[in-house]
Amino acid sequence: MKKKFPILCQGYETGNIGNDIFMANIDRCLRLILPSTVNIVSKPLIRPFLLRRSAKQIGKYAFSLNKIIDISAPKFLDVDLVVLSGPLISDRNGNEFIRFMEYLKDNSIPYAFLSAGSYQYSRDEVAYWTQILDQYPPIVFSSRDDFTYNAYAKYAKFSLKSVCTSFFSSINFPIAKKESFVGFWDDNNLVSCSDALRWIHAEGYSDNFIYRPIIDPFAIGNILKLKIVRSPVPCLLSNSFLDYLAYYSQTSLMISSRVHCCAPTLSYGGEAVLVNKTGRRALFDSAGVNSRPLKADNSVSVLSISEAKIKNRYDEFMRFLASSIGEIINI
Repeated sequence: MKKKFPILCQGYETGNIGNDIFMANIDRCLRLILPSTVNIVSKPLIRPFLLRRSAKQIGKYAFSLNKIIDISAPKFLDVDLVVLSGPLISDRNGNEFIRFMEYLKDNSIPYAFLSAGSYQYSRDEVAYWTQILDQYPPIVFSSRDDFTYNAYAKYAKFSLKSVCTSFFSSINFPIAKKESFVGFWDDNNLVSCSDALRWIHAEGYSDNFIYRPIIDPFAIGNILKLKIVRSPVPCLLSNSFLDYLAYYSQTSLMISSRVHCCAPTLSYGGEAVLVNKTGRRALFDSAGVNSRPLKADNSVSVLSISEAKIKNRYDEFMRFLASSIGEIINI
């Protein structure tokens, strides 16, 4: 008998808008390349939280089998393939992830890891995940940066050195350009509000079009610690990633410490300044972004990417999905 849910995809509505964006793009890509007879179920495997908790506390709930099984019927995991995505974060979901992998292995359920990225970009992190993936290898693996691909792709039967799927937002969720906004969200306090305004003015933009995308709307701390840039600035606060894409598509310049504020903005043809200096900047290098110096500070890079380059990487990713996952589920 044909299984009711052939593919279980790690879904969006996680409570973190950045995660929702790259997960929703994966969901859309799978639905486009697979025939309509193949049912895809997207459910968040990491549940949203109203209050920000410690990494250890989050790890208690991430990839919880009870949470997954309770979502639907008892045989919810009677599937042909599980699709996971995002950064491999050892300190948040290590033990629960291993138990989840054991469940899949015991029940002969293969899994794919798409748009995979690293988190710490360290030797210790690679050593940690090498042990896990050696014992529980994915059958399909696509990376969002070269570092992650070089570290883990060897464990999968099918692998692709790709980009973060958030770069595909303009293709999967097309929105016509009608406005010209400036986004500023730095929850790590790496750039002062006065510096951000100086940058924005030097680039030729007015205060009247600045907004603040709060990409973790369920973290109450993000609401309480909001700082006002001169006069009150409109804040985007929603539980739907589509509301954020609607603004990113109209954003000419994004200044943010969050990679998933910047990447979707680039996808829609805007420019971005990523103020965070962590290893996660690698996903922009792997995408082949262009850069120019900020007018107000030559040491700061303004990023952009061509529509043609995004389309080429998208087509490559879709061909990869069609050949690898198509073979797995026999279509």
